[in-house]
Amino acid sequence: LLVFKNKSDVAGCMSSEEIRKALQLDTIHTHRWNIMECSALTGLNLQEGLKWVVQDAKDRLFLY
Repeated sequence: LLVFKNKSDVAGCMSSEEIRKALQLDTIHTHRWNIMECSALTGLNLQEGLKWVVQDAKDRLFLY
């Protein structure tokens, strides 16, 4: 599970810790999860995030 954290530069935005708590990510034990800052405007971390998703899927395919 990848959570893209957009608009990190906006005052009052949630921190990664706040997002983790709000989404109760610590309760997810069956899948890996990651919170990644991104920018839809500049493309910052969009490719990296998708690479993370693909690698996570590959890693899980070889577990079973």
